[in-house]
Amino acid sequence: MHTTAGSGPPAMLSIRFILASAVIWLIIVLLKKPAAVSPADLKQLAILSLLGYGVATTLFFQAIKLLSASLASLLLYTYPLIVFTKEPG
Repeated sequence: MHTTAGSGPPAMLSIRFILASAVIWLIIVLLKKPAAVSPADLKQLAILSLLGYGVATTLFFQAIKLLSASLASLLLYTYPLIVFTKEPG
């Protein structure tokens, strides 16, 4: 899956996160609020981001290669409901 400019999902996700980070930090600076994240918490958040969201997004883009985008999205967003409502046993 590539955009017309030739950049793939990793490049597009990088741009997305860089822009989002810039906006969040701009809001923090404008509101003059301290960033209340300790270095230990920052390390844990970085690991969670890479392992949690990074892996999930990579797998989603792999699913789009095998399924239609609509079916992959439907499965992604209904999966928690399916797991939550399944009876044990």
